[in-house]
Amino acid sequence: MKPLEEIQLDSNPSDADIAQLRSGLHLYNRQAVGTRDLQALQFVLKNKEGEVVGGLLADTIWQWLVIHTLWISDECRGLGYGVQLLVKAEQTAIERGCLFSALETFSFQSPRFYYRQGYRAYGQLDHFPKGHTRFSLWKPLQSPIPFAHAQFDRDSQAIEQIGPQNNIDIEQSFFALLYQTSLDMLERHDLDSLLQTIVEQAATILDAPLTEIMLVDKDELVVRAFTKNLSHLQGDRVRRGDALVSWRAHDTGMPAIIDDYSKWAGRRVVYGDAELYAVGDFPIMAGDRCLGVLGLGRVREGHVFSPLDIERGMRFSRLAAMVIDHAQLHEIAQKEIASRKLIEDELRQRNHQLAEQNTELDAYAHSVAHDLKNPLTTILGSLRLARARLHELPQSQLQIMLAMADRNAVKMQEIIEALLLMGSVRKESDLKLQKLEMGGIVKEVLQRLEAQIHESGARIHYTDHWLPVMGINAWVEQVLMNYVSNALKYGGEPPHIDIFCEMKSNGTVRYIVADRGPGVKPEDVPDLFEAFERLGNDSKEGHGVGLSLVKRIVNKLGGDVAYQARPDGGSEFSFELLSASSISGLK
Repeated sequence: MKPLEEIQLDSNPSDADIAQLRSGLHLYNRQAVGTRDLQALQFVLKNKEGEVVGGLLADTIWQWLVIHTLWISDECRGLGYGVQLLVKAEQTAIERGCLFSALETFSFQSPRFYYRQGYRAYGQLDHFPKGHTRFSLWKPLQSPIPFAHAQFDRDSQAIEQIGPQNNIDIEQSFFALLYQTSLDMLERHDLDSLLQTIVEQAATILDAPLTEIMLVDKDELVVRAFTKNLSHLQGDRVRRGDALVSWRAHDTGMPAIIDDYSKWAGRRVVYGDAELYAVGDFPIMAGDRCLGVLGLGRVREGHVFSPLDIERGMRFSRLAAMVIDHAQLHEIAQKEIASRKLIEDELRQRNHQLAEQNTELDAYAHSVAHDLKNPLTTILGSLRLARARLHELPQSQLQIMLAMADRNAVKMQEIIEALLLMGSVRKESDLKLQKLEMGGIVKEVLQRLEAQIHESGARIHYTDHWLPVMGINAWVEQVLMNYVSNALKYGGEPPHIDIFCEMKSNGTVRYIVADRGPGVKPEDVPDLFEAFERLGNDSKEGHGVGLSLVKRIVNKLGGDVAYQARPDGGSEFSFELLSASSISGLK
């Protein structure tokens, strides 16, 4: 052998050098096994446009079909082309005298696809690449299979030692337990309760004192149920690379078995205190969907999962898949029913609100049209008469006509402003309440009504002690404006009006406007604050928006309105709003 210093490292070898390397290995192999009889086996799928949409690349050698590449484009997947390619390759390989097929695949590819076609794993490399597993799969192409796994032989010998009748009794007992378990599971629609039942039954029937169920949640496996000795796993969320056995079962759709977990390089720290010996993770498959993984653990040394145990585990996991899928569908259906009911309730409530609003708007349109018609008729009549007799009437008479037109125009303006205010109250949803100094609002209302007060000869008494409330200045001013305006119209001849407030025990302030008029008829009281009801009769001035708008404003501010007859005659109209001082106290 040449000294090390004379060996050259060539990072860019020539084609001739590479050919020499391969030729050397091939020569060595032929000396051991004779001619290799290597033949390529290749199929390509093309669409009508001649584009490649899939294919299979393989070789046949030494009576083996060795598949290197099987690929189907995204738009052609799920249409059966992969199966057709694989079957065609296997048939061709059999014609060439092949007995077996082998291939390599990764957990992120389609190991389940190959398992469904009869392939089985004879080896795997975890963390190749990181967080994934590389599987080595094989399949006999011709039967009978010339050899069997030693573990199956051992299991068969164990069954023979038990005896045929005992074996039948054991199987009957197992199926009886499985049947009873299925009945118990199907009675449970609550998913959490069902999962816990599955865990407890699996621990007993499958002789696995450490049992857990993980369900798929997006890109994670989430622990949803477990035996009491694994309570620390509650809610554990497992990403790829954190639980290789579980993800292997998930990705392949086949059980993943570790005979001695304590010596396995991929063991998880969270199971350290459990002293696991043998581990078996079984995919919970609903058709081609993996719902999760049933994890079984045994602690007794040498107590591994035999082929019979694995078969029972698969049967149990298939049963679990059926009932879990049923429970999940039931849960989804219940949520959809609840959601639909909520939507229907909201729609019904919305329709009711719209019906109320439509009724309200119809009544309002009728009332406003009626109220606008009278002053508009007066204005038009006064202006037309003044225009027709402009040069005949004395100046004083013309002034009276113009003043009448002006008053009625002001009245129309008030009606329109009330309409706009009602619209703003209806639309406003995000209220920003402020502390209101009510003394200033009362004075502003009385100043605005000064002409009516003077004209009616009203006597108004009010307190000097005003309690602040939470609200919106313009809205509360409109409420008081309405109450006082009504008192001026209906509060007697001349009107006697009292304005005062009082603190309530519930943290609100009640503002009262009282008069000594004839009051409200008892039969009219229930509808007093409904849409566009008038106090008294229609001969009085005013418009129908009044008390309905008052109620809407106060309710929107979180308060309430009320009416009560005074014992000595007259009426008391009031509204309650949250006290500003109580808000300060809370802060």
